[in-house]
Amino acid sequence: MKAIAVFMGAGASKPFGCPLTNELLPLVKNKLASGDLFCRAVDKFQAHREELSRCINVLLPGLNSVGSEDLPLITDVLSLVDHSLHSSNSLSPSMSMKELMRFRILLERAILEVLDMPLLKHDFQHSPYRLSDWLIGQTKIEGQEVGIVSTNYDIELETQLFSRYRNDLISTEIDFGFSWRDIRTGVVYKRPANPSLRIYKLHGSLNWLRCDLCNHVYVNTRGSIAELGFAEEIHGGNTCHCGYAPLQSVIIAPSIVRDIRDVNLLECWKNAIEFLRTATEWIIIGYSFPPEDIAIRSLFLRAYNGRETPPAVRVIQKGKDKAVLARYRLFFPDCIYETEGLEGFLSNEYSPAEACDSTESDKAEIF
Repeated sequence: MKAIAVFMGAGASKPFGCPLTNELLPLVKNKLASGDLFCRAVDKFQAHREELSRCINVLLPGLNSVGSEDLPLITDVLSLVDHSLHSSNSLSPSMSMKELMRFRILLERAILEVLDMPLLKHDFQHSPYRLSDWLIGQTKIEGQEVGIVSTNYDIELETQLFSRYRNDLISTEIDFGFSWRDIRTGVVYKRPANPSLRIYKLHGSLNWLRCDLCNHVYVNTRGSIAELGFAEEIHGGNTCHCGYAPLQSVIIAPSIVRDIRDVNLLECWKNAIEFLRTATEWIIIGYSFPPEDIAIRSLFLRAYNGRETPPAVRVIQKGKDKAVLARYRLFFPDCIYETEGLEGFLSNEYSPAEACDSTESDKAEIF
């Protein structure tokens, strides 16, 4: 049995129109300045914008005096806030610990909003259509398993993949790494024994919501629902079938200070490691293997060393970066390193014949 594990970092979603980590804070800053942030919310969005703006300027007093290229990574900001919260230290006399926690929530909400921008228009020859076609083609090869392991929150690729399955078959054909609730019926679906596709999202997803009482995660196969986790009013959309409200977004924000305790994410990580450990081939797309990402490095190393023979490792990056190549060679000395990015990979791997298998008559309505 051959198994292909496709690991997707932020660079893999860039061709879909999703921002990279270094673009998040400039986008939040610009949307704050234009008044566009939180406008889709039904609650007091203007007050929330003002609160977030005040807190950011307390933390970064020179925010408005520097250009976007000089702004720190959103990771740096979140890490500073998280460290302060964990150590119970206020960052300013003008910001209480309660306000710091509130700032953390608003900042995470802002990140989700800039990531949850309207889907970009792609023609059939470009991502994410081509990638979903290629993945579906791989699932149809007899004797082969296919799985996605991702650190991304966006659902551009899943939206295309879900459209290839009848809605009533998603629960039996796709493994998310944990049991999940149906958002309409409340039915809890167990992990399928023989899935045709695995989608393990290690840091959460825009189409997940979690209940703090029963611990189940809702997976919406029709679009993003993360914003419901920040609504201040209780309604049907953020109430669990067990009766608890409000539901919470399931996002591990980009911070060096990460503490993953959610049972569903822990199970997802466990199953992702096992799939990587047993896969015959790894295709790592758009991930730079940064030194500070200790948890992902640990995941790879445990999966790589917990087997008799190493997998075939194929790294797909955009452009030539000697530092990234050196990091990969250090851990995976025999890896194949390609520099044409996702589009280059698909140009080499994608065949129009594969797309023909996904005609309109084969696609099922998911609504």
